[in-house]
Amino acid sequence: MSKESFKMFARNHPELISSVMSGESSWQKLYELYDIYGDDNNVWNKYINNKISKEYSFKDVFNSIKNIDMDS
Repeated sequence: MSKESFKMFARNHPELISSVMSGESSWQKLYELYDIYGDDNNVWNKYINNKISKEYSFKDVFNSIKNIDMDS
């Protein structure tokens, strides 16, 4: 899975942003799950639940995603 496809997935699921911003998860962990399972798996049920606690800008998402270590 590519970094760009993960970014699109994160943009389509703002619940992931809330999960990272609240400290419940990290972008690295979410990327690793995406890399292993892809976007169509029950693993995402924990994170994607149609509840968005706070809106974040694309800049917030980008700044968080740019720190993902793609080699790990």
